[in-house]
Amino acid sequence: MPRIRCYLPKGGWDRSPVRIAGREAHHLLHVLRVTPGFKVTCFDGEGNEAEGVVAEVTRRDLLLRLKGKGRASVSGWQITLGVAIPQGGKLDQIVNEATQLGVSRIIPLSTARGVVKVSAEALGRKLAHWTRIAVEAGKQSGVSRLPAIDPVTSWSGLIRSISGYDLALIAAIEGPHEEIRALLSRGSARTILLLIGPEGDFTPEEIRQAVQAGAHRVSLGETVLRCETAAVAAVSILSFLLRENPKG
Repeated sequence: MPRIRCYLPKGGWDRSPVRIAGREAHHLLHVLRVTPGFKVTCFDGEGNEAEGVVAEVTRRDLLLRLKGKGRASVSGWQITLGVAIPQGGKLDQIVNEATQLGVSRIIPLSTARGVVKVSAEALGRKLAHWTRIAVEAGKQSGVSRLPAIDPVTSWSGLIRSISGYDLALIAAIEGPHEEIRALLSRGSARTILLLIGPEGDFTPEEIRQAVQAGAHRVSLGETVLRCETAAVAAVSILSFLLRENPKG
């Protein structure tokens, strides 16, 4: 039987047994159909996990008896993905797959060529929606840490933050490009910012500003990728190279 995972926010770890209700209870009871005696792994999205056993169920909630809480191992690096908001709700896909790949933070970006605008009224709903997607991806993939998801950030705001990272990479169609492997080999980059543009790429001025702020222009290959494909490909490439040479 596959391991059953349950998202339990940090405040719910203070006592045992703990009552699970709402969305998580519905999934456990009516999708996975757990009954007393089922083993469930709880995680809080911040690296804490605990094994639990279902003690009691009703139609709307259930009781879990938690055993000792453990802490997942910490990766030697943190990847922040800054990505222009694509059309058609494709940021949902990016959040899902980037969570599975273990990114630490996702920054939705407002860029010059981006056509999707999020109103202040809709922002709260969007953030809650993206957070739920990250939770579901964490349950499915087994990651213990969920990415922080920032509010939509302006390009100028992003530029001001570049100096706070050990390494910043901006994926661009036009060169000149630097090799990602070579950049990683220069030192111990522990905090990495990875920037992915909209359909049509970043503008030359945006690239110039990023490079001037300290970012390095890199390529994801010879073909032109859609935004959602580029984001997942870039995180995969970077994660692979970091695992290959974890000391940088």
